[in-house]
Amino acid sequence: MNRANLKPFTEDCWLAAALQGQHTLGPGHVATLPRSARASLAARLLETVPEARLQHAREEAEAHGVTLLTPAHPAYPLTLLTSVDGPTVLYVEGDLAVLTKPQLAIIGPRRMTALGEGDARRLAGDLAHRGWVITSGLALGIDGVAHRAALAAGGLTLAVLGSGHRRIYPAAHRPLAQAILERGAVVSEFPPTMSARPHHFPARNRIVSGLSQGVVVIEASHRSGALITARLAVAQGREVFVVPRHALDPAGAGGHRLLREGATLIRDARDIEESLTPEGQQLSIFPGLGGGLETREAFVSKEAPIGEADASIGGGNAFGEKIMQALQNHSPQSLDTLLTALPALSPPELLAQLSALELAGRLWLRGEQVHYLR
Repeated sequence: MNRANLKPFTEDCWLAAALQGQHTLGPGHVATLPRSARASLAARLLETVPEARLQHAREEAEAHGVTLLTPAHPAYPLTLLTSVDGPTVLYVEGDLAVLTKPQLAIIGPRRMTALGEGDARRLAGDLAHRGWVITSGLALGIDGVAHRAALAAGGLTLAVLGSGHRRIYPAAHRPLAQAILERGAVVSEFPPTMSARPHHFPARNRIVSGLSQGVVVIEASHRSGALITARLAVAQGREVFVVPRHALDPAGAGGHRLLREGATLIRDARDIEESLTPEGQQLSIFPGLGGGLETREAFVSKEAPIGEADASIGGGNAFGEKIMQALQNHSPQSLDTLLTALPALSPPELLAQLSALELAGRLWLRGEQVHYLR
């Protein structure tokens, strides 16, 4: 996608959207709006948020040594620029260049098994040694193991926070975050002094998957939050890889379900690379594009017909309202039940809708269950 297709959205427009809490106003979504709709939305955002508030946000980031990126900034990751749910603002500390390197996400539970810990360490170390940036959420358990293994292998790693940079959560991982800054980057869509809140973590997860070419699921129980991240990855067009477990191992139940739904079974780093880079092709750092290290100019966004954007992602559209109506009548509901009730939506499309609605605070995803909030 060429950034010119997002005009007239300036850095101030994106920052205003973030300050208003419109985190679902992703660049990929804005790019589908007709020019007149984009101009109207941009003007409304700038009218709503005073210049003094915008300036304060910029000064706060600068005071904490954090770089503030919006989709209008040339360093904003292209992988997120093409996402309908990409963040309107990304706060980055560390090496900005890491954002543009090939990334793989490694995810799993906080309460891991010894086998899961070993797999995460082995895969993260091998992939980092091969030149991949290991991306994860800095959580306890598999996330922390993956970050540390990448560092131990002399590679790069990137952590996505569910808090601001000066309120690292969990606190036990503050030293790890500092170590990552020496060989990678720490990013968040939240201002530096914002504390972690429950609804921040689903938001973080879609950035983890959005930055990466693929998501490696180490372990996932039947109701694991890792399943949601994996399905967000599918909705974003990313590959999902699963390390299998014994058929009756509860720690593998969720992963085995993903395999039945089309995820790729992997044993080692070579399996992942063979899946992402078919024989005779070069590695592409931008998902969805063929061979070579494509440039930003290779992306061309097509203008959507007037009115088409109304039926896209998030609350305030026909599909979003149908989902909320179904949940208001009966909550919680399973993903399978919602898919049956909304046959026009594919599983990835449903997950994209649910992600946007969760970020808007209207529902809560818990494993395979969707809960109505408001």
